[in-house]
Amino acid sequence: MVVIAASDASFAGMPRGRSQGGCVVSMANPALWHSGLLKRVVRSSLAAEISQAALSLEEGDSCRALLAEMALKTFSLAGWLPAVSIWRLILVLDSRTGYDLLNGTALGEDKRLAIDIAATKQALQEDGAERMVRWVPGEELIADDLTKLTGNVKLMQVLAATWALKDTESARKLRQDAAARKRAYRQRLSADRAAAESQRTR
Repeated sequence: MVVIAASDASFAGMPRGRSQGGCVVSMANPALWHSGLLKRVVRSSLAAEISQAALSLEEGDSCRALLAEMALKTFSLAGWLPAVSIWRLILVLDSRTGYDLLNGTALGEDKRLAIDIAATKQALQEDGAERMVRWVPGEELIADDLTKLTGNVKLMQVLAATWALKDTESARKLRQDAAARKRAYRQRLSADRAAAESQRTR
């Protein structure tokens, strides 16, 4: 069994410009995996996503600890981390930028956001914690319904059936489109630099 903490946030998308965060924690068969309002005012969509991701990771750990206390006779709060690590915790996001930041070395320019990123990265990399992060397209994220007035209805579908983190054709197409846009941007940037250099040498 694995523990899934699906996290989503919408920046200033609710009445009176408020940001909304959502988290769905679930217990799942490992076959699924294939290799309320935010309490803090945030400045951007990315800050909302990372803030909620950090909270969702904590919620997932809380559920793992509760499960360990029920299932293991030797459980103690002092040794909770080794006890909960028998169930892998997977944090699921639909923010590609947030996912890349949590898997890379950058921390972003906003100081408060950098603190959340650093703390979440540290939690994901902690020895023996069995935590990891996974990206899925927004239309596949089960926490989406909790952050928007009109969501993707995925949560209701999952409650009535099943959900999988296995790769899909729509996810592959989104990745290909993003890669193509990135290549085009780099080519444009390279051409602009070459043109500017050419102008300087004349």
